[in-house]
Amino acid sequence: MTKNPKKTLLLLLGIILVALLVFSVMKAPESPSASTTSPVKETDVQEVSGNKDLTASMSNEGTITDFSDIELENVEELDTRPATEIYTNAQEALAAIQAGAEEYDDIILEQFSLLGEDCAFCDSLYQQVISLMLKPDANEDEKAYYSEVLAISGRPENIETLINSIREASNEDDADIFAESLELALGDDKVVKLLANFLEDKNELLQESSIAAITNQGSKFAAQTLYEHTVSRKETDGYYDLGIGLGEMIPDEATLPYLQELVLKRDEYSHLAVKSLLNYGNDGVVLVFDALTNSSDPEKDKKMLVDAIDHVGYEEATMNFLKDVLADNPAPLVAQFAQDILAGFDPEEDDE
Repeated sequence: MTKNPKKTLLLLLGIILVALLVFSVMKAPESPSASTTSPVKETDVQEVSGNKDLTASMSNEGTITDFSDIELENVEELDTRPATEIYTNAQEALAAIQAGAEEYDDIILEQFSLLGEDCAFCDSLYQQVISLMLKPDANEDEKAYYSEVLAISGRPENIETLINSIREASNEDDADIFAESLELALGDDKVVKLLANFLEDKNELLQESSIAAITNQGSKFAAQTLYEHTVSRKETDGYYDLGIGLGEMIPDEATLPYLQELVLKRDEYSHLAVKSLLNYGNDGVVLVFDALTNSSDPEKDKKMLVDAIDHVGYEEATMNFLKDVLADNPAPLVAQFAQDILAGFDPEEDDE
């Protein structure tokens, strides 16, 4: 049989085309995105991330070799460091505060908390903050933010400015704003001593905000100041119904022995010291139960424990301690208090 030359030619052409196609695929260059990294200038990397340490992850050829090695920890450090370590002068610091006021930035507030006397630019800075706070066209958020910057500065002169601003406010809204900031005041016993001058003030707003501000401290002197004022006014409730006063204080560790002394008095004010001890945490709980265990007057103890359970927060150490208390077969009042606390513990809720 004679072969058809046309069919043979078509078959050969098909084989050649397939061979060419396979050869071209094998020789084609890989995609740039798969095999190469575009060169990146060092300055470009710094502009994008704001992190100078990025340059350490670049190869000798000037390319980023592994993005997983890039860390942005320094960016976070800028948020948490004191302002004196971030800003070099009052102008930079003020610009940060003004930017923070726009969004009520809590991180910026943290930077300016208790900067200390070694702040070289603070005198100038706070004078400008005061001017911004008192500007007639400042809105409520700006007044609140700038006044809070003063309150948390720890400087008695700034606290005094807030006090005067409450007294001299042109309207009730401004007075309320400044008073709310005063309640957040931070500082040492110099601040407490200043605030103590207004515990009997006829201006009720100033008086209550001063009590709240002292409550916000945890020193022994602050606790003594609140206790003595409470007793002198015969305020057995200790302003507890207002959410301020000794019963709402979170004490410093050094304040615990003084509060324990007040508990052992077992008088009409002792319940405030019990609450404050419980606010401290497990060590305070231990001191309260120590006082209850060694008591011979359960009726007075019962009065001291009114609303006390609300001041016990969940801690694993506290839970274990209370179980040990119950294992020792304590007095009925002690056992009931321990059981009530344990019944109210919800670790998942406290973690949230």
